[in-house]
Amino acid sequence: MGIRTVIATVGQDYNPPPVVRTGVILTVGTTLPYDYNVLAPALEAAYETSLTRYNVKFQPILALYQGGCSVSAAAGQTHIAAYAPVDFIIGPACTDDMMMSLETQTFFDIASVSGAGELVDSTEKFPYTTRCAYNTYTQWIFAIRMFRHYGWSNIAIIYDSDDTTKVINANSLMKNIRTNNLRYVELKISSSNVRETDQAQAFLEEAGKQSRIIVILMNGLLLRTFMVGASRLGYTNGDFVFFGLDPFRDDILGRNGWKQNDKYDSETQQAYGSLFVLSLRDTSKQPQYREFAQNVRETASRLFPLTNVVLNYYVASFYDSILLYALSINETLEEGHSIGKDNVLELSTKFWNRTFPGATGQVYINPGGDRNDDHAMSDLNSNGDWQVAAEFFGYKDIQFPNYEYDSLIPFRWNNPTNTPPLNEPMCGYEGNNPICDHSGERLGIALGIVGAILIISLVIGIVIYQVFHRRAELAGLDVLGSWREITKAQSAVIKVTKKSTEMGSHTSFDQGKLMGGSPRQETITALFRGVKVMLRVQEREQIHINRTILSEIKAVRQLQNENVAKLEGICTGPHRVAVMYAFATKGSLADLLATETIKLDWLFRFSLIKDFTNGLVAIANSPIATHGRLSSTCIFVDAHFVAKIGDYGLPSFFFRSMPNIQDSAFCESLLWTAPERLPRPFDPGTEEGDVFSLSIILSEIVMRERPYGSLNTDPEVIIAKLQKKQHRSFRPKVDANLCPPEISVLMKQCWAFNPQERPRLAQIKSIIKESEKSNTEKGTILDNLIRRMENYTLDLEHVVEEKAQQFLLEKEKSEQLLYQILPRTVVDTLKRGEQVKPENFDSVTVYYSDIVAFTTLSSSSSPTEVVDLLNDLYTIFDNCIMKFDAYKVETVGDCYVVASGVPIRNGNRHAAEICRLSLLLLEQINVFKIRHRPDEKLRLRLGAHTGPCVSGVVGLVMPRFCLFGETITIAGKMESSSMPMRIQISDVCEHLLQTLGKFDTELRDGPVVVNDKLQVVTYWLHRELAG
Repeated sequence: MGIRTVIATVGQDYNPPPVVRTGVILTVGTTLPYDYNVLAPALEAAYETSLTRYNVKFQPILALYQGGCSVSAAAGQTHIAAYAPVDFIIGPACTDDMMMSLETQTFFDIASVSGAGELVDSTEKFPYTTRCAYNTYTQWIFAIRMFRHYGWSNIAIIYDSDDTTKVINANSLMKNIRTNNLRYVELKISSSNVRETDQAQAFLEEAGKQSRIIVILMNGLLLRTFMVGASRLGYTNGDFVFFGLDPFRDDILGRNGWKQNDKYDSETQQAYGSLFVLSLRDTSKQPQYREFAQNVRETASRLFPLTNVVLNYYVASFYDSILLYALSINETLEEGHSIGKDNVLELSTKFWNRTFPGATGQVYINPGGDRNDDHAMSDLNSNGDWQVAAEFFGYKDIQFPNYEYDSLIPFRWNNPTNTPPLNEPMCGYEGNNPICDHSGERLGIALGIVGAILIISLVIGIVIYQVFHRRAELAGLDVLGSWREITKAQSAVIKVTKKSTEMGSHTSFDQGKLMGGSPRQETITALFRGVKVMLRVQEREQIHINRTILSEIKAVRQLQNENVAKLEGICTGPHRVAVMYAFATKGSLADLLATETIKLDWLFRFSLIKDFTNGLVAIANSPIATHGRLSSTCIFVDAHFVAKIGDYGLPSFFFRSMPNIQDSAFCESLLWTAPERLPRPFDPGTEEGDVFSLSIILSEIVMRERPYGSLNTDPEVIIAKLQKKQHRSFRPKVDANLCPPEISVLMKQCWAFNPQERPRLAQIKSIIKESEKSNTEKGTILDNLIRRMENYTLDLEHVVEEKAQQFLLEKEKSEQLLYQILPRTVVDTLKRGEQVKPENFDSVTVYYSDIVAFTTLSSSSSPTEVVDLLNDLYTIFDNCIMKFDAYKVETVGDCYVVASGVPIRNGNRHAAEICRLSLLLLEQINVFKIRHRPDEKLRLRLGAHTGPCVSGVVGLVMPRFCLFGETITIAGKMESSSMPMRIQISDVCEHLLQTLGKFDTELRDGPVVVNDKLQVVTYWLHRELAG
């Protein structure tokens, strides 16, 4: 039985969606970090996201087993799931359980994913399985890259043979070392026997006889003992380097670190200066992870309100694995293929050797179906704090052939020269290299001195040459600046409409913008050395200027053209890099198109098109040759409505400024990129690629919407379709009736799938010029300019009028909100700028009520149900109050407080107003239905008292209108001592009531004790008599 298939287009709704019967094989009721109770909120969130984003419906069938990891239980549950039958399996998570289950899954041809099982080197032999978690083999790629980078070929590995996890990690490292033709020495220890420093020293001395690079795999506290031993052997002076492993940053980098508040702390801090620790990269502060976390918490609050939400690595990995499979189904259906049993292999392997954006970053699944995860290498700074010095990204390994890793800050080597240790000392590991024989020492010293003098002279000469050469290179390059020279200016941004928010291209001074066109919220205007500039920021570590980048800056500075934005400055870090262009009053072309109040006739549009086409031609005729990142977000419009192209040139700089996380915003920045460049968008551009980008900008100008906007499709889906040959005609939808025919034809020619079929820039310039002549009104340039300014003036008048109306509307809304929070008299006093002073009232009536047995009802209801109950009830109460001269003072839980005669005096009518309100509320409670318990009835307890009080507004933040005095206390006692569904009033209230009308009251037996000094005679209020 296969998955029910419905062929549709990616991004559109399936009707109905394919239903995937999903077996969930996990442990339950354990303390494991991947127990079902831990993963459940994330699994449910992933099911919901799969349905809304990819239109795939997962139908979970739980096959859980208790008692912890169990191979037999996992095997049994897998057989049960296979015969259910299921189409797809999630889990198991335990390593041995997973391996046993995969054998069965393969036999029954069932696709599966897992977000754990990291102790297995590879799942390559299981063709239907994809693992979205890291594994012990690929985690060492980063370390191997470091070994090769520094020329370290002899590696010593000391590991705890009593710890299965450490043994597996050691075997994976040794396998990596053999694969890369390096050498290693293996030293096993038993943690039950090695406890003292002198025992650790014996193993370290043995390792030191064969290596200077020592990997120590054991728990953090035992590693600390070894590092103390290394310090006492003199191994932490920079001649050795040590590596540890702490995937989740909770052992060596956490509770079992160097600082244990004992006598060894000072010694271990110095020793750990020679230790590097490999861990998984921390993505918890990345936007996509925060979005995932919020999604899981919201799902948990709805479906698991009593569950404590846990967010860990495995939770995110299982979440990603489900979305990966949903996307695979979506794409397979979109291509017109089956997703049944006959196509399970293609469905399972569709995302192998590919990347997709996940909760933990860019997820790269290698050709064997396993994830190459992102890792970090940390070292200890001089303050004793761990810092990430370098990062390794799994997805970059496939995109960049020569990729090693990303260096964030220089590694700290624990020696005076701050240099890495040699693979082998000059005199050998044991000092027995013949080269260190001291015979003929005098001759050697003499020759050494002469050689040293010659070398020093040569070095001084080279340094002097480089200094003068560097100064020559920097001549005229005054654009290089620092963040101290940048200050935020008072910026006025043109974007105000909803449409502009959807299309907008603005960036944030703090958040940054992907250079080359990634949409953000606001255009940044800044002052650079006192000059107003457009600031383009990216959150990146510092970029080191080299000769290549200097030459690129020169080329940009030398390009002078009225349609090319002038480069005003570059800031290379730290932590943020920025490019600054001459200030453009109207923002980007995308901003201008998104501003609905600006009317664009074709005279205006042709002017803009001609401007940026001229700019492209100027770039093509310069040493820069191509743009490579052209979009409507990097075309700026100045105060004279002249378009200028920015973000041109500087290919090395922009390459180094690309984001680590390729999220939805990054995919949106590629919407202008030619299909042939999408696999490697970082490569230098081509003229054909720029022509394609120009066609997309033309579609924006015609339709006045973002690229592909009318398709209402996610950027990730659009980019995926553009890369497939079967979608070679997939382009933006453009209404040919909205533009001159020549522009429509030109657009189609420029976005041709075959780059060789696209026209050259010179041809495009000529076509646009001829089209403008035949499609615009005749007249002088001055006539056209005056007409354009008149239209712009009218547009501005409409904008001002619209803003004025919006302001008045918002002002009215604010006043209405204030009137709901505070009494009208108080609000009016505050509006006049006067202070609200306490006010005495000689006679008011105060009402209290609460719900009988509310605590019992709340304890047996969910928080959401309680809130819904009170909201429904108090909405009815509020509507009743509007019929009387009364004011709701406050609600505290189930307690409802109302007063009459305050804040507006009404003579003696307040007693009758409150009593009539009380009688009406009793009528309403009799017909009230509890939403989640329609068969139960609510009962009220009511009380009222008449007397003097003082009113006042308390607090500056969320101010409250409050009543003070003994009257309030007595009114509360009238309610608390009342009986269910009865109204108890004080004698003062009853006497005043009888002077105002005919009410049926009954004297209650015995007075009510308010406090030690006060007793009150009370009455029951039954009804108001007719007449």
